[in-house]
Amino acid sequence: MELSDPLVSPSVFAVPRDVIGRAGLHSGARWEGVQKSGRNSYTVRVTIDYVSLDDCVVNGLLEIHGLTSQLPHLTTFFEGEIIGDHGPKSGFLTGRFGASEADDFKHWARFPPFRALRPHLTKPNLNYCVRPASSPPALMIPLAEC
Repeated sequence: MELSDPLVSPSVFAVPRDVIGRAGLHSGARWEGVQKSGRNSYTVRVTIDYVSLDDCVVNGLLEIHGLTSQLPHLTTFFEGEIIGDHGPKSGFLTGRFGASEADDFKHWARFPPFRALRPHLTKPNLNYCVRPASSPPALMIPLAEC
């Protein structure tokens, strides 16, 4: 009887069943993109270490490339709260990170899904429980680097 190698088994590379419907938001997921700050742009990679949709939390690593000539590569740990249509646990206000309500509105307004949600947000945390049909499905995650 021949045993299969578990490291090359298709199940190793399969997306876990409990994340179906949330696309690539699962432990081990990676995204690469560009972070803009003022006039500067940096290549970034986000690696998700842990996700709990029930608790609306995520954490992982944020790698930034090209930050400065003295620090060309920086990796930091982050924690985030998932904002989505699955409960009022977290909202768009990030005062705990030092931002004002005006700062938050200015930041989140850059993202089209937020603009459609804005009239449906409730205070005190600016959250929503049911996504309006006019808003495209989206999960937004404010991250705090630790």
